Amino acid sequence: QTEELSELRARANSCTPRENDVMCLLVNGLPNRGIAETLGISPRTVEIHRAHVMEKMQAESLPALVRMVSNCPFNLNSARL
Repeated sequence: QTEELSELRARANSCTPRENDVMCLLVNGLPNRGIAETLGISPRTVEIHRAHVMEKMQAESLPALVRMVSNCPFNLNSARL
């Protein structure tokens, strides 16, 4: 299990700060439009960041991403929010 957590941490660390912002809001249930309004960016930009997050985290679906993040002891909260 330690190896699995290390792998998840490495995946999360590969995300940019903005991708982490999007991931945090996404796993907390905000839709793309809500994320865009919160971060002051366009919904299309959110879609692009979301796609990068899904790819970098190797998540096949949003529920899979939520499970990954909820099972991790590390903090994804962004100081920019």
